[in-house]
Formats: sequence, C-alpha cells, structure tokens
Amino acid sequence: KSVYLVRVSTVAITDVVPQIHYRGSYPVQALVDGEHDGFDVSVRVHLWSPRSISGHVAVQSSWGVSASSDRVTVPAGESNVTISLFADARSIKLWWPAGMGPDLKELSKRMLYDIVVSFSCSEQMSSTVSRKGSVRVHTKRRIGFRHFALVTGNDTDPVYVRDSADKEGTKFHGLFFRVNGVPLYSRGANVIPMEEMAGSLSAEAHIRLVQSSVEANFNTLRIWGGGMFLLQAFYQAS
Repeated sequence: KSVYLVRVSTVAITDVVPQIHYRGSYPVQALVDGEHDGFDVSVRVHLWSPRSISGHVAVQSSWGVSASSDRVTVPAGESNVTISLFADARSIKLWWPAGMGPDLKELSKRMLYDIVVSFSCSEQMSSTVSRKGSVRVHTKRRIGFRHFALVTGNDTDPVYVRDSADKEGTKFHGLFFRVNGVPLYSRGANVIPMEEMAGSLSAEAHIRLVQSSVEANFNTLRIWGGGMFLLQAFYQAS
C-alpha cells in the first residue's frame, strides 16, 4: 500500500466515525420513507495537532442539516470532538440491501448521504489559508440510514427485545438479520483479498466486484477475518 508523509502545521482530521441510531421503537414491520421516527447521527471527529490550538468543528450534511461545536481547544497530540445531528424522515430516504426496498441495480443510485466535517480557526498558515485569512481543514464521509438487527430470538415480543438488549444470542432460535423491520436471509459469498501483494490491489476491481454481486442478486458479502483490510473503495461501494 502507498506510504507517504504529511506535514501538519495546524490540525489534521485523522478519522471521522459516524454512528447512526434509529429514534423509534424496535421495528418488526417495514419502515416507510417519510413516516418513520428519524435518526440521530453522532459524528466523532478525531484530530491531531502538533500544538494546542483553538477553533470550531462543524458538520454539514447533504440532507440539509448542519451543526458546529462551541469554540474548542485542541491539545497537542490526539483528541476527539463529537457533533450530533438529526435526520428527519421527510429529509431522507432509507437505505436497503440489494433485493429489498427499491430494487436498485446501480451502485450510484443507492440512498446515501454525505457529511462534510471541518475544523476552522483564525490563525494564518501558509498551506491552508482561505481568502478570508482563516485556516480550514475538511474531509467527507458517506452514510446511509437504516435500522439493522441480528435476530436470534422472538423479536416480535417487546419484552424479549427489552430484556435481550445486552445479552448473548440464544440456542433455541435460528439466526437472521432484520433490516428496517424486514427479515433478511443472506445469500452471497465470502470475500478474500484479490492479490497477495497489497500494493497490487485495484480500487476499480473492488467496485466492480460489488456491482457484480448486486447483478448476481447477492445481498451479503462476508469479509474473511484472517485477511487484510480491503481498500476503502470496497466499503464505500458496499
């Protein structure tokens, strides 16, 4: 894989971790666009700075909602800031696995949304100065909205759902997934690295692999845990 050096004079956004939670009760019937209870989006922004610096962390979304932190002081070294957003049912469409919901065969037409994360401050640094004289670094992530559950018991019983939230599965029931309230039974394949040499991996080939899986009516790809992390293009395409 590529190895490179980056000089950081102010702040670097090293990672962005969006966590998406359905606001409604546990669904056992299909959620409907425009009629469900919406989603909370918690965006944890990981930062690194060579020195202490103050500024604002902001998140802008493609469904029309944005939020920013109060002025924060980023210490030298690693730190993180969490920003919370809300996605109303009228502003978004649900993501569905292949073969469920809208039957979309083209990856580019899936219901996905962008979030743009930025850090800005008033200090002037040569490589990141905007026209207004402020420093701004930013990055983007793509997310989808869905409720997902691994079911190993009678999840149509609210008492069972409540009591099993923090427990292991049960041997008295089969196993299936429930996505947006609808049962999903996997059909697909195992994925292993395409090349032994990581530097030979192709992003285009991984995107083609996902597209071919959709065209073959797969709905699940299992990543072999003994291999390497696949290219980011694979996860973005999935």
